[in-house]
Amino acid sequence: MKPFKTCLCLALAAAFVFCAAACDGGNEKENPVTVIEEGYSRLDVKQSNGRKTEGFGTQFDTCIVEKQNGLNDADWKVQIDALEKMQLQSVRIRFYPEMYERGNDNNDPESFDYDSPNVDFDSIEMNYLYKLLDVFEKNGVKVDLSWYGCRTTFQSEDGKINGSWLGGTFGQDGILGWMNAPVLTDHPDEEFAESVAACLNYLINTKKYTCLYEYSLFPEPEGVIHDMAKYKRICEKVTANLQKYGIADKILFSGPADYNNNTETYESKYLSYIDYQKATSSVYAFKNESSDAEMLAFAEAYAAVCDKYGLSWGIAESGTSNFLTAVTNSDSDTYERALFMARFLINMVNGGCTNIKYFVFSDCYYDGNLNELGLFRFKHEDWKAKPVWYSWSLITRYTEFGSDIFPIGSDVEGVCATAFKLPDGSWTYLLANSSKKTQKVAIVNEREDRPETLAQYRMTGSSLPEDGALELIAKTGDVSAKNRAAHVTLAPNSFVVLSDKQ
Repeated sequence: MKPFKTCLCLALAAAFVFCAAACDGGNEKENPVTVIEEGYSRLDVKQSNGRKTEGFGTQFDTCIVEKQNGLNDADWKVQIDALEKMQLQSVRIRFYPEMYERGNDNNDPESFDYDSPNVDFDSIEMNYLYKLLDVFEKNGVKVDLSWYGCRTTFQSEDGKINGSWLGGTFGQDGILGWMNAPVLTDHPDEEFAESVAACLNYLINTKKYTCLYEYSLFPEPEGVIHDMAKYKRICEKVTANLQKYGIADKILFSGPADYNNNTETYESKYLSYIDYQKATSSVYAFKNESSDAEMLAFAEAYAAVCDKYGLSWGIAESGTSNFLTAVTNSDSDTYERALFMARFLINMVNGGCTNIKYFVFSDCYYDGNLNELGLFRFKHEDWKAKPVWYSWSLITRYTEFGSDIFPIGSDVEGVCATAFKLPDGSWTYLLANSSKKTQKVAIVNEREDRPETLAQYRMTGSSLPEDGALELIAKTGDVSAKNRAAHVTLAPNSFVVLSDKQ
Protein backbone atom coordinates (compact mmCIF):
# COMPACT_ATOMS: atom_id res chain seq x y z
CA MET A 1 0.00 0.00 0.00
CA LYS A 2 2.87 2.36 0.69
CA PRO A 3 3.91 2.75 -2.99
CA PHE A 4 0.29 3.48 -3.91
CA LYS A 5 0.00 6.18 -1.23
CA THR A 6 3.28 7.70 -2.35
CA CYS A 7 2.14 7.87 -5.98
CA LEU A 8 -1.21 9.30 -4.95
CA CYS A 9 0.47 12.03 -2.91
CA LEU A 10 2.79 12.92 -5.77
CA ALA A 11 -0.11 13.09 -8.20
CA LEU A 12 -2.10 15.36 -5.89
CA ALA A 13 0.94 17.59 -5.37
CA ALA A 14 1.51 17.88 -9.11
CA ALA A 15 -2.15 18.76 -9.65
CA PHE A 16 -1.92 21.45 -6.96
CA VAL A 17 1.17 22.99 -8.56
CA PHE A 18 -0.51 22.95 -11.98
CA CYS A 19 -3.63 24.69 -10.63
CA ALA A 20 -1.57 27.26 -8.74
CA ALA A 21 0.44 28.05 -11.85
CA ALA A 22 -2.73 28.45 -13.89
CA CYS A 23 -4.07 30.97 -11.38
CA ASP A 24 -0.81 32.92 -10.98
CA GLY A 25 -0.85 36.07 -13.14
CA GLY A 26 2.93 36.54 -12.79
CA ASN A 27 3.72 33.16 -14.32
CA GLU A 28 1.23 33.83 -17.08
CA LYS A 29 3.44 36.69 -18.29
CA GLU A 30 6.55 34.53 -18.09
CA ASN A 31 5.15 31.59 -20.05
CA PRO A 32 2.15 32.61 -22.14
CA VAL A 33 1.32 31.23 -25.54
CA THR A 34 1.82 33.69 -28.38
CA VAL A 35 -1.56 34.15 -30.01
CA ILE A 36 -1.92 35.76 -33.44
CA GLU A 37 -5.49 36.44 -34.41
CA GLU A 38 -6.68 35.33 -37.82
CA GLY A 39 -6.08 37.86 -40.58
CA TYR A 40 -3.14 39.60 -38.88
CA SER A 41 0.44 39.53 -40.19
CA ARG A 42 3.14 38.87 -37.61
CA LEU A 43 5.90 41.47 -37.05
CA ASP A 44 8.53 40.52 -34.47
CA VAL A 45 10.42 42.66 -31.98
CA LYS A 46 13.63 40.65 -32.02
CA GLN A 47 17.05 41.80 -30.87
CA SER A 48 18.29 45.31 -30.23
CA ASN A 49 20.72 46.51 -32.87
CA GLY A 50 23.08 47.52 -30.07
CA ARG A 51 22.51 51.25 -30.60
CA LYS A 52 20.93 53.87 -28.37
CA THR A 53 19.07 56.93 -29.55
CA GLU A 54 20.79 60.31 -29.25
CA GLY A 55 17.74 62.49 -29.63
CA PHE A 56 14.98 63.31 -32.10
CA GLY A 57 14.38 67.02 -32.57
CA THR A 58 14.67 70.01 -34.86
CA GLN A 59 16.75 72.95 -35.97
CA PHE A 60 15.93 75.80 -33.56
CA ASP A 61 17.77 79.02 -34.39
CA THR A 62 18.13 82.36 -32.64
CA CYS A 63 16.32 83.92 -35.62
CA ILE A 64 13.02 83.21 -33.89
CA VAL A 65 13.75 85.70 -31.10
CA GLU A 66 15.47 88.32 -33.24
CA LYS A 67 13.91 91.73 -33.80
CA GLN A 68 12.92 90.80 -37.36
CA ASN A 69 10.27 88.38 -36.05
CA GLY A 70 8.78 90.76 -33.51
CA LEU A 71 7.71 88.14 -30.97
CA ASN A 72 5.96 89.35 -27.85
CA ASP A 73 5.81 87.38 -24.59
CA ALA A 74 2.69 85.51 -25.69
CA ASP A 75 4.33 84.50 -28.98
CA TRP A 76 7.43 83.22 -27.20
CA LYS A 77 5.23 81.27 -24.80
CA VAL A 78 3.70 79.50 -27.82
CA GLN A 79 7.18 78.30 -28.78
CA ILE A 80 7.99 77.11 -25.26
CA ASP A 81 4.62 75.41 -24.80
CA ALA A 82 5.03 73.56 -28.11
CA LEU A 83 8.55 72.46 -27.18
CA GLU A 84 7.36 71.19 -23.81
CA LYS A 85 4.28 69.43 -25.16
CA MET A 86 6.28 67.47 -27.70
CA GLN A 87 9.14 66.91 -25.22
CA LEU A 88 11.69 68.00 -27.79
CA GLN A 89 14.89 66.02 -27.25
CA SER A 90 17.55 67.75 -29.32
CA VAL A 91 18.20 70.86 -31.41
CA ARG A 92 20.83 72.39 -33.62
CA ILE A 93 21.51 76.14 -33.42
CA ARG A 94 23.34 77.98 -36.19
CA PHE A 95 26.04 80.21 -34.79
CA TYR A 96 29.05 82.32 -35.82
CA PRO A 97 31.93 84.20 -34.13
CA GLU A 98 30.63 87.67 -34.99
CA MET A 99 27.87 87.23 -32.41
CA TYR A 100 30.40 87.64 -29.58
CA GLU A 101 33.79 88.49 -31.13
CA ARG A 102 33.05 91.70 -33.05
CA GLY A 103 36.67 92.20 -34.02
CA ASN A 104 39.88 90.34 -33.35
CA ASP A 105 40.42 90.03 -29.60
CA ASN A 106 44.17 90.48 -30.09
CA ASN A 107 46.91 89.42 -32.49
CA ASP A 108 47.76 86.27 -30.54
CA PRO A 109 45.60 83.27 -31.56
CA GLU A 110 47.08 81.27 -28.69
CA SER A 111 45.66 83.50 -25.95
CA PHE A 112 42.07 84.73 -26.03
CA ASP A 113 41.47 88.09 -24.36
CA TYR A 114 38.02 87.99 -22.74
CA ASP A 115 38.48 91.63 -21.66
CA SER A 116 39.15 92.92 -25.16
CA PRO A 117 36.85 95.76 -26.29
CA ASN A 118 36.19 93.62 -29.39
CA VAL A 119 34.71 90.81 -27.29
CA ASP A 120 31.14 91.09 -26.05
CA PHE A 121 29.50 88.06 -24.47
CA ASP A 122 26.64 90.33 -23.40
CA SER A 123 25.75 91.43 -26.93
CA ILE A 124 22.16 91.47 -28.14
CA GLU A 125 22.90 88.44 -30.29
CA MET A 126 24.41 86.47 -27.40
CA ASN A 127 21.41 87.26 -25.23
CA TYR A 128 19.26 85.74 -27.96
CA LEU A 129 21.35 82.59 -27.63
CA TYR A 130 21.02 82.59 -23.83
CA LYS A 131 17.25 82.93 -24.16
CA LEU A 132 17.18 79.69 -26.12
CA LEU A 133 19.75 77.87 -24.01
CA ASP A 134 17.91 78.74 -20.79
CA VAL A 135 14.79 77.01 -22.13
CA PHE A 136 16.77 74.02 -23.39
CA GLU A 137 18.62 73.72 -20.08
CA LYS A 138 15.35 73.71 -18.15
CA ASN A 139 13.77 71.09 -20.42
CA GLY A 140 16.73 68.76 -20.83
CA VAL A 141 17.11 69.43 -24.57
CA LYS A 142 20.50 68.40 -26.01
CA VAL A 143 22.11 71.14 -28.12
CA ASP A 144 24.38 71.04 -31.16
CA LEU A 145 25.96 74.50 -31.27
CA SER A 146 26.96 74.77 -34.89
CA TRP A 147 29.50 77.31 -36.13
CA TYR A 148 28.39 77.72 -39.74
CA GLY A 149 31.49 79.77 -40.56
CA CYS A 150 32.18 83.50 -40.74
CA ARG A 151 29.01 85.53 -41.35
CA THR A 152 29.79 87.91 -44.22
CA THR A 153 26.28 89.42 -44.10
CA PHE A 154 26.32 89.95 -40.34
CA GLN A 155 24.70 93.17 -39.17
CA SER A 156 24.60 93.58 -35.41
CA GLU A 157 21.33 94.81 -33.97
CA ASP A 158 23.14 97.60 -32.16
CA GLY A 159 24.21 98.90 -35.58
CA LYS A 160 27.92 98.81 -34.81
CA ILE A 161 29.11 95.83 -36.86
CA ASN A 162 28.71 95.09 -40.56
CA GLY A 163 30.29 91.98 -42.06
CA SER A 164 32.98 89.74 -40.59
CA TRP A 165 36.42 90.76 -39.38
CA LEU A 166 37.59 87.23 -40.15
CA GLY A 167 35.61 86.18 -43.22
CA GLY A 168 35.14 89.49 -45.03
CA THR A 169 32.04 91.43 -46.03
CA PHE A 170 29.49 90.28 -48.57
CA GLY A 171 29.88 92.04 -51.92
CA GLN A 172 33.43 93.17 -51.25
CA ASP A 173 36.64 91.64 -52.59
CA GLY A 174 34.70 89.07 -54.58
CA ILE A 175 32.91 87.62 -51.55
CA LEU A 176 29.52 86.40 -52.76
CA GLY A 177 28.50 83.88 -50.10
CA TRP A 178 26.58 84.79 -46.94
CA MET A 179 28.94 82.48 -45.05
CA ASN A 180 32.68 82.15 -45.63
CA ALA A 181 35.72 80.32 -44.32
CA PRO A 182 38.16 82.40 -42.26
CA VAL A 183 40.41 84.25 -44.71
CA LEU A 184 41.53 87.47 -43.00
CA THR A 185 44.22 88.28 -40.37
CA ASP A 186 47.69 86.75 -40.34
CA HIS A 187 46.45 83.45 -38.90
CA PRO A 188 42.80 83.03 -39.96
CA ASP A 189 42.48 79.32 -39.19
CA GLU A 190 44.00 79.68 -35.75
CA GLU A 191 41.89 82.76 -34.98
CA PHE A 192 38.67 80.93 -35.88
CA ALA A 193 39.63 77.91 -33.77
CA GLU A 194 40.57 80.16 -30.87
CA SER A 195 37.21 81.92 -31.09
CA VAL A 196 35.19 78.68 -31.09
CA ALA A 197 37.01 77.19 -28.10
CA ALA A 198 36.92 80.44 -26.11
CA CYS A 199 33.16 80.68 -26.58
CA LEU A 200 32.55 77.06 -25.56
CA ASN A 201 34.74 77.63 -22.51
CA TYR A 202 32.65 80.66 -21.58
CA LEU A 203 29.33 78.86 -22.07
CA ILE A 204 30.40 75.74 -20.15
CA ASN A 205 32.64 77.11 -17.39
CA THR A 206 31.23 80.61 -16.86
CA LYS A 207 27.57 80.31 -17.85
CA LYS A 208 27.45 76.70 -16.57
CA TYR A 209 25.29 75.31 -19.38
CA THR A 210 25.06 71.52 -19.34
CA CYS A 211 22.67 71.23 -22.30
CA LEU A 212 25.55 71.61 -24.79
CA TYR A 213 25.91 68.05 -26.07
CA GLU A 214 27.91 68.64 -29.24
CA TYR A 215 29.45 71.32 -31.41
CA SER A 216 29.94 71.28 -35.17
CA LEU A 217 32.00 73.31 -37.63
CA PHE A 218 31.02 74.35 -41.15
CA PRO A 219 28.02 72.02 -41.60
CA GLU A 220 27.79 71.02 -45.25
CA PRO A 221 31.48 71.98 -45.51
CA GLU A 222 31.58 71.42 -49.26
CA GLY A 223 29.51 74.59 -49.63
CA VAL A 224 31.64 76.79 -47.35
CA ILE A 225 35.19 75.55 -46.89
CA HIS A 226 36.59 73.89 -50.00
CA ASP A 227 40.13 73.29 -48.75
CA MET A 228 40.01 70.04 -46.75
CA ALA A 229 43.49 70.60 -45.32
CA LYS A 230 42.30 73.95 -43.97
CA TYR A 231 39.16 72.32 -42.57
CA LYS A 232 41.21 69.61 -40.86
CA ARG A 233 43.62 72.16 -39.41
CA ILE A 234 40.79 74.18 -37.87
CA CYS A 235 39.10 71.08 -36.42
CA GLU A 236 42.32 69.87 -34.82
CA LYS A 237 43.11 73.29 -33.41
CA VAL A 238 39.67 73.60 -31.82
CA THR A 239 40.17 70.22 -30.14
CA ALA A 240 43.59 71.26 -28.84
CA ASN A 241 42.17 74.50 -27.44
CA LEU A 242 39.31 72.66 -25.72
CA GLN A 243 41.86 70.37 -24.12
CA LYS A 244 43.74 73.44 -22.92
CA TYR A 245 40.54 74.72 -21.27
CA GLY A 246 39.90 71.29 -19.76
CA ILE A 247 36.51 70.84 -21.43
CA ALA A 248 37.29 68.47 -24.32
CA ASP A 249 35.53 65.66 -22.46
CA LYS A 250 32.41 67.74 -21.78
CA ILE A 251 31.17 68.10 -25.35
CA LEU A 252 31.29 66.02 -28.54
CA PHE A 253 32.63 67.13 -31.91
CA SER A 254 30.15 66.15 -34.62
CA GLY A 255 30.15 66.44 -38.39
CA PRO A 256 30.35 66.85 -41.27
CA ALA A 257 26.57 67.13 -41.94
CA ASP A 258 27.39 66.90 -45.63
CA TYR A 259 24.67 66.69 -48.27
CA ASN A 260 26.39 64.64 -51.00
CA ASN A 261 24.58 61.47 -49.90
CA ASN A 262 27.42 59.33 -51.21
CA THR A 263 29.05 56.96 -48.73
CA GLU A 264 32.32 56.67 -50.65
CA THR A 265 32.82 60.43 -50.59
CA TYR A 266 31.61 60.55 -47.01
CA GLU A 267 34.29 58.12 -45.92
CA SER A 268 37.21 59.22 -48.08
CA LYS A 269 36.71 62.96 -47.71
CA TYR A 270 35.54 63.14 -44.11
CA LEU A 271 35.52 60.09 -41.81
CA SER A 272 38.96 58.83 -42.81
CA TYR A 273 40.40 62.33 -42.57
CA ILE A 274 38.72 64.17 -39.68
CA ASP A 275 38.54 62.90 -36.09
CA TYR A 276 34.82 63.29 -35.43
CA GLN A 277 33.30 61.91 -32.25
CA LYS A 278 29.82 61.71 -33.77
CA ALA A 279 29.05 61.46 -37.49
CA THR A 280 26.23 63.39 -39.15
CA SER A 281 24.64 63.99 -42.55
CA SER A 282 22.15 66.43 -44.03
CA VAL A 283 19.48 64.35 -45.75
CA TYR A 284 17.00 65.70 -48.29
CA ALA A 285 17.44 62.81 -50.70
CA PHE A 286 13.90 61.44 -50.68
CA LYS A 287 10.42 62.32 -51.85
CA ASN A 288 7.13 61.46 -50.18
CA GLU A 289 6.79 58.57 -52.63
CA SER A 290 10.20 57.03 -51.86
CA SER A 291 10.00 53.39 -50.82
CA ASP A 292 10.81 51.99 -47.40
CA ALA A 293 13.40 49.69 -48.98
CA GLU A 294 15.18 52.62 -50.62
CA MET A 295 15.40 54.58 -47.37
CA LEU A 296 16.42 51.55 -45.33
CA ALA A 297 19.27 50.71 -47.71
CA PHE A 298 20.49 54.31 -47.54
CA ALA A 299 20.61 54.24 -43.73
CA GLU A 300 22.27 50.83 -43.58
CA ALA A 301 25.04 51.98 -45.92
CA TYR A 302 25.81 55.07 -43.85
CA ALA A 303 25.66 53.26 -40.51
CA ALA A 304 28.01 50.57 -41.84
CA VAL A 305 30.60 53.16 -42.88
CA CYS A 306 30.38 54.90 -39.51
CA ASP A 307 30.71 51.57 -37.68
CA LYS A 308 34.15 51.18 -39.24
CA TYR A 309 35.27 54.28 -37.33
CA GLY A 310 33.40 53.52 -34.11
CA LEU A 311 31.00 56.42 -34.66
CA SER A 312 27.26 56.72 -34.29
CA TRP A 313 25.49 58.15 -37.32
CA GLY A 314 22.86 60.87 -37.13
CA ILE A 315 21.04 63.34 -39.33
CA ALA A 316 21.75 66.98 -38.52
CA GLU A 317 18.87 68.30 -40.63
CA SER A 318 16.22 66.69 -42.78
CA GLY A 319 13.07 67.06 -44.83
CA THR A 320 11.94 66.11 -48.33
CA SER A 321 13.61 66.94 -51.64
CA ASN A 322 10.62 69.00 -52.80
CA PHE A 323 12.31 72.40 -52.52
CA LEU A 324 10.95 75.48 -54.27
CA THR A 325 13.52 77.79 -52.65
CA ALA A 326 15.98 77.34 -49.79
CA VAL A 327 13.19 78.16 -47.32
CA THR A 328 10.06 76.78 -49.01
CA ASN A 329 8.83 73.35 -50.10
CA SER A 330 5.94 72.37 -52.32
CA ASP A 331 4.75 69.91 -49.66
CA SER A 332 5.42 71.69 -46.35
CA ASP A 333 1.70 72.01 -45.53
CA THR A 334 0.66 68.55 -46.69
CA TYR A 335 -0.36 65.36 -44.93
CA GLU A 336 1.95 63.48 -47.30
CA ARG A 337 4.96 65.17 -45.70
CA ALA A 338 3.70 64.28 -42.22
CA LEU A 339 3.44 60.60 -43.12
CA PHE A 340 6.75 60.66 -44.96
CA MET A 341 8.66 62.02 -41.95
CA ALA A 342 7.30 59.20 -39.79
CA ARG A 343 8.34 56.63 -42.41
CA PHE A 344 11.69 58.36 -42.86
CA LEU A 345 12.49 58.16 -39.16
CA ILE A 346 11.40 54.52 -38.87
CA ASN A 347 13.57 53.44 -41.79
CA MET A 348 16.57 55.53 -40.78
CA VAL A 349 16.46 54.11 -37.25
CA ASN A 350 15.99 50.54 -38.48
CA GLY A 351 19.04 51.06 -40.68
CA GLY A 352 21.26 52.23 -37.82
CA CYS A 353 20.66 55.98 -37.41
CA THR A 354 20.54 57.15 -33.78
CA ASN A 355 19.45 60.79 -34.01
CA ILE A 356 17.46 62.95 -36.42
CA LYS A 357 16.64 66.65 -36.51
CA TYR A 358 13.86 68.06 -38.66
CA PHE A 359 14.43 71.43 -40.34
CA VAL A 360 12.97 73.58 -38.78
CA PHE A 361 11.02 74.04 -35.50
CA SER A 362 8.61 76.80 -36.53
CA ASP A 363 8.07 79.17 -39.42
CA CYS A 364 9.84 82.49 -38.90
CA TYR A 365 11.88 85.07 -40.75
CA TYR A 366 15.47 84.18 -41.56
CA ASP A 367 17.46 87.19 -42.72
CA GLY A 368 14.34 88.88 -44.06
CA ASN A 369 12.90 85.79 -45.77
CA LEU A 370 10.02 83.82 -44.29
CA ASN A 371 11.19 80.26 -43.71
CA GLU A 372 8.10 78.12 -44.24
CA LEU A 373 9.60 74.71 -43.46
CA GLY A 374 8.55 74.69 -39.80
CA LEU A 375 6.30 72.33 -37.88
CA PHE A 376 3.79 75.15 -37.49
CA ARG A 377 2.97 78.43 -39.21
CA PHE A 378 4.14 81.94 -38.33
CA LYS A 379 2.24 84.25 -36.00
CA HIS A 380 0.31 86.00 -38.79
CA GLU A 381 -1.41 82.62 -39.22
CA ASP A 382 -1.86 82.20 -35.46
CA TRP A 383 0.91 79.60 -35.09
CA LYS A 384 -1.36 76.93 -36.57
CA ALA A 385 0.06 73.42 -36.69
CA LYS A 386 0.96 71.84 -40.00
CA PRO A 387 0.28 68.13 -40.51
CA VAL A 388 3.97 67.33 -39.93
CA TRP A 389 3.66 68.73 -36.39
CA TYR A 390 1.33 65.89 -35.46
CA SER A 391 3.60 63.08 -36.64
CA TRP A 392 6.88 64.58 -35.42
CA SER A 393 5.49 65.52 -32.00
CA LEU A 394 4.18 61.97 -31.52
CA ILE A 395 7.68 60.67 -32.18
CA THR A 396 9.47 63.04 -29.80
CA ARG A 397 6.80 62.69 -27.09
CA TYR A 398 6.85 58.89 -26.92
CA THR A 399 10.55 58.20 -27.41
CA GLU A 400 13.46 59.34 -25.26
CA PHE A 401 17.15 60.08 -25.51
CA GLY A 402 19.12 56.93 -24.64
CA SER A 403 16.50 54.40 -25.76
CA ASP A 404 17.49 50.96 -27.07
CA ILE A 405 16.53 50.43 -30.71
CA PHE A 406 14.78 47.24 -31.84
CA PRO A 407 14.36 47.21 -35.65
CA ILE A 408 11.23 45.43 -36.85
CA GLY A 409 11.37 43.73 -40.22
CA SER A 410 8.25 43.82 -42.38
CA ASP A 411 7.19 42.19 -45.63
CA VAL A 412 3.67 43.60 -45.36
CA GLU A 413 2.93 45.90 -48.27
CA GLY A 414 3.50 49.54 -47.32
CA VAL A 415 4.14 48.81 -43.63
CA CYS A 416 7.30 49.76 -41.75
CA ALA A 417 7.80 49.59 -38.00
CA THR A 418 10.37 49.95 -35.24
CA ALA A 419 10.47 49.59 -31.46
CA PHE A 420 12.22 51.38 -28.62
CA LYS A 421 12.87 50.32 -25.07
CA LEU A 422 13.10 53.57 -23.13
CA PRO A 423 15.56 54.18 -20.27
CA ASP A 424 12.80 53.71 -17.66
CA GLY A 425 11.87 50.30 -19.10
CA SER A 426 8.74 51.39 -20.97
CA TRP A 427 8.24 50.54 -24.64
CA THR A 428 7.18 52.44 -27.75
CA TYR A 429 6.31 50.99 -31.16
CA LEU A 430 6.09 53.15 -34.29
CA LEU A 431 4.14 51.82 -37.29
CA ALA A 432 3.36 53.43 -40.63
CA ASN A 433 1.25 52.20 -43.53
CA SER A 434 1.87 53.98 -46.83
CA SER A 435 -0.27 51.61 -48.88
CA LYS A 436 -3.76 52.37 -50.13
CA LYS A 437 -5.36 49.52 -48.21
CA THR A 438 -5.98 48.65 -44.59
CA GLN A 439 -3.32 46.40 -43.09
CA LYS A 440 -3.66 44.28 -39.96
CA VAL A 441 -0.47 43.49 -38.07
CA ALA A 442 0.44 41.87 -34.76
CA ILE A 443 3.56 43.22 -33.06
CA VAL A 444 5.06 40.25 -31.21
CA ASN A 445 7.39 40.92 -28.29
CA GLU A 446 8.42 37.76 -26.44
CA ARG A 447 10.84 39.43 -24.05
CA GLU A 448 10.17 39.08 -20.32
CA ASP A 449 10.11 42.86 -19.88
CA ARG A 450 7.52 43.40 -22.62
CA PRO A 451 4.48 45.61 -21.97
CA GLU A 452 1.05 44.04 -21.48
CA THR A 453 -1.02 47.09 -22.38
CA LEU A 454 -0.12 49.95 -24.69
CA ALA A 455 -1.85 53.25 -25.33
CA GLN A 456 -2.61 53.85 -29.01
CA TYR A 457 -2.20 57.16 -30.86
CA ARG A 458 -3.44 57.18 -34.44
CA MET A 459 -2.80 59.70 -37.24
CA THR A 460 -4.75 59.67 -40.50
CA GLY A 461 -5.46 62.36 -43.03
CA SER A 462 -9.02 62.74 -41.76
CA SER A 463 -8.19 62.64 -38.04
CA LEU A 464 -6.12 65.83 -37.79
CA PRO A 465 -7.71 68.86 -36.11
CA GLU A 466 -9.34 71.06 -38.73
CA ASP A 467 -8.44 74.22 -36.79
CA GLY A 468 -4.71 73.42 -36.77
CA ALA A 469 -4.59 73.31 -32.98
CA LEU A 470 -1.01 73.12 -31.73
CA GLU A 471 -1.80 70.09 -29.58
CA LEU A 472 -0.69 66.47 -29.47
CA ILE A 473 -2.80 63.73 -31.01
CA ALA A 474 -4.96 62.30 -28.24
CA LYS A 475 -4.99 58.68 -27.18
CA THR A 476 -7.46 56.64 -29.22
CA GLY A 477 -7.63 53.61 -26.92
CA ASP A 478 -5.62 50.81 -25.34
CA VAL A 479 -4.17 47.76 -27.07
CA SER A 480 -3.68 44.54 -25.12
CA ALA A 481 -0.44 42.60 -25.53
CA LYS A 482 -1.03 39.97 -22.84
CA ASN A 483 -0.64 37.14 -25.32
CA ARG A 484 2.72 38.56 -26.45
CA ALA A 485 1.07 40.18 -29.47
CA ALA A 486 -0.31 43.70 -29.88
CA HIS A 487 -2.90 43.63 -32.67
CA VAL A 488 -3.19 46.81 -34.69
CA THR A 489 -5.32 47.77 -37.66
CA LEU A 490 -3.51 50.32 -39.83
CA ALA A 491 -5.72 52.47 -42.01
CA PRO A 492 -4.43 53.37 -45.48
CA ASN A 493 -1.74 56.09 -45.30
CA SER A 494 -1.64 56.17 -41.53
CA PHE A 495 0.83 56.42 -38.67
CA VAL A 496 0.30 54.72 -35.30
CA VAL A 497 2.23 54.94 -32.05
CA LEU A 498 1.81 52.33 -29.32
CA SER A 499 3.42 53.15 -25.99
CA ASP A 500 3.27 52.54 -22.26
CA LYS A 501 5.39 55.63 -21.61
CA GLN A 502 3.66 57.88 -19.11
